[in-house]
Amino acid sequence: MLSLVAYLVDEAKLSIEQACDLIGVSRSGFYFWHYRGDDCDVDRRKIYNPNRKPLPWALPPTVVEQIKSVLSRPEYADMSVRQIYYSELAQHRRYCSLRTMNRIAAKIREPDEELHWWKKFRKKPQD
Repeated sequence: MLSLVAYLVDEAKLSIEQACDLIGVSRSGFYFWHYRGDDCDVDRRKIYNPNRKPLPWALPPTVVEQIKSVLSRPEYADMSVRQIYYSELAQHRRYCSLRTMNRIAAKIREPDEELHWWKKFRKKPQD
Protein backbone atom coordinates (compact mmCIF):
# COMPACT_ATOMS: atom_id res chain seq x y z
CA MET A 1 0.00 0.00 0.00
CA LEU A 2 2.79 2.43 0.80
CA SER A 3 4.39 1.86 -2.56
CA LEU A 4 1.06 2.31 -4.34
CA VAL A 5 0.33 5.59 -2.56
CA ALA A 6 3.89 6.79 -3.27
CA TYR A 7 3.43 5.94 -6.94
CA LEU A 8 0.13 7.82 -7.13
CA VAL A 9 1.61 10.86 -5.39
CA ASP A 10 4.78 10.93 -7.52
CA GLU A 11 3.55 9.87 -10.94
CA ALA A 12 -0.10 10.86 -10.98
CA LYS A 13 0.55 14.07 -9.00
CA LEU A 14 -2.23 13.36 -6.51
CA SER A 15 -2.29 14.44 -2.90
CA ILE A 16 -1.97 11.80 -0.21
CA GLU A 17 -5.62 12.27 0.67
CA GLN A 18 -6.71 11.75 -2.95
CA ALA A 19 -4.44 8.70 -3.35
CA CYS A 20 -5.80 7.13 -0.17
CA ASP A 21 -9.38 7.78 -1.29
CA LEU A 22 -8.61 6.24 -4.66
CA ILE A 23 -7.37 2.95 -3.22
CA GLY A 24 -9.95 2.90 -0.41
CA VAL A 25 -7.71 3.41 2.62
CA SER A 26 -8.11 6.02 5.30
CA ARG A 27 -5.39 8.62 5.69
CA SER A 28 -4.87 7.64 9.30
CA GLY A 29 -4.38 4.03 8.22
CA PHE A 30 -1.83 5.14 5.64
CA TYR A 31 0.10 7.19 8.18
CA PHE A 32 -0.02 4.35 10.69
CA TRP A 33 1.71 2.05 8.21
CA HIS A 34 4.00 4.84 7.04
CA TYR A 35 5.34 5.58 10.51
CA ARG A 36 5.77 1.90 11.28
CA GLY A 37 7.80 1.49 8.11
CA ASP A 38 5.79 -1.52 6.97
CA ASP A 39 4.18 -2.14 3.64
CA CYS A 40 0.55 -3.27 3.83
CA ASP A 41 0.87 -5.89 1.12
CA VAL A 42 1.11 -8.50 3.87
CA ASP A 43 -1.67 -8.92 6.40
CA ARG A 44 0.28 -9.11 9.64
CA ARG A 45 -2.66 -10.59 11.55
CA LYS A 46 -2.38 -13.89 9.67
CA ILE A 47 1.37 -14.38 10.06
CA TYR A 48 2.46 -16.83 12.74
CA ASN A 49 4.19 -15.03 15.57
CA PRO A 50 6.02 -17.32 18.01
CA ASN A 51 6.33 -14.48 20.54
CA ARG A 52 2.59 -13.89 20.71
CA LYS A 53 1.18 -14.59 24.13
CA PRO A 54 -1.70 -17.07 24.24
CA LEU A 55 -5.09 -15.68 25.09
CA PRO A 56 -5.88 -15.88 28.80
CA TRP A 57 -8.86 -18.18 28.21
CA ALA A 58 -7.03 -20.50 25.79
CA LEU A 59 -6.59 -24.12 26.82
CA PRO A 60 -3.06 -25.16 27.71
CA PRO A 61 -1.38 -27.44 25.14
CA THR A 62 -1.33 -30.32 27.62
CA VAL A 63 -5.13 -30.24 27.90
CA VAL A 64 -5.49 -30.08 24.12
CA GLU A 65 -3.29 -33.16 23.78
CA GLN A 66 -5.33 -34.92 26.46
CA ILE A 67 -8.54 -34.16 24.55
CA LYS A 68 -6.97 -35.46 21.32
CA SER A 69 -6.06 -38.69 23.06
CA VAL A 70 -9.63 -39.04 24.38
CA LEU A 71 -11.06 -38.47 20.90
CA SER A 72 -8.77 -41.10 19.39
CA ARG A 73 -9.56 -43.88 21.87
CA PRO A 74 -10.66 -47.12 20.19
CA GLU A 75 -13.83 -47.44 22.29
CA TYR A 76 -14.99 -44.09 20.92
CA ALA A 77 -14.28 -44.95 17.28
CA ASP A 78 -17.95 -45.19 16.25
CA MET A 79 -19.23 -42.32 18.36
CA SER A 80 -19.81 -38.70 17.49
CA VAL A 81 -18.04 -35.92 19.34
CA ARG A 82 -21.23 -35.15 21.23
CA GLN A 83 -21.56 -38.75 22.38
CA ILE A 84 -17.90 -38.81 23.46
CA TYR A 85 -18.36 -35.56 25.38
CA TYR A 86 -21.40 -36.77 27.28
CA SER A 87 -19.96 -40.22 27.99
CA GLU A 88 -16.86 -38.56 29.49
CA LEU A 89 -19.11 -36.18 31.40
CA ALA A 90 -21.07 -39.15 32.79
CA GLN A 91 -17.78 -40.45 34.17
CA HIS A 92 -17.20 -37.05 35.84
CA ARG A 93 -14.43 -36.03 33.43
CA ARG A 94 -14.87 -32.61 31.86
CA TYR A 95 -11.98 -31.27 29.82
CA CYS A 96 -13.59 -28.39 27.98
CA SER A 97 -16.88 -27.33 26.43
CA LEU A 98 -18.58 -29.32 23.72
CA ARG A 99 -17.86 -26.58 21.18
CA THR A 100 -14.16 -26.61 21.99
CA MET A 101 -14.10 -30.39 21.70
CA ASN A 102 -15.71 -30.06 18.25
CA ARG A 103 -13.03 -27.56 17.20
CA ILE A 104 -10.24 -29.87 18.33
CA ALA A 105 -11.88 -32.81 16.57
CA ALA A 106 -12.11 -30.76 13.37
CA LYS A 107 -8.37 -30.08 13.51
CA ILE A 108 -7.47 -33.76 13.81
CA ARG A 109 -9.99 -34.91 11.20
CA GLU A 110 -8.62 -36.00 7.84
CA PRO A 111 -8.86 -33.17 5.27
CA ASP A 112 -10.87 -35.25 2.79
CA GLU A 113 -13.15 -36.75 5.42
CA GLU A 114 -16.66 -35.36 5.23
CA LEU A 115 -19.05 -34.78 8.04
CA HIS A 116 -22.00 -37.14 7.80
CA TRP A 117 -24.57 -34.36 7.58
CA TRP A 118 -22.87 -32.76 4.58
CA LYS A 119 -23.71 -35.77 2.46
CA LYS A 120 -27.37 -34.81 2.16
CA PHE A 121 -26.39 -31.38 0.76
CA ARG A 122 -24.00 -32.68 -1.87
CA LYS A 123 -25.10 -32.61 -5.46
CA LYS A 124 -25.21 -36.00 -7.05
CA PRO A 125 -23.01 -36.40 -10.11
CA GLN A 126 -24.78 -36.26 -13.44
CA ASP A 127 -24.51 -39.43 -15.52
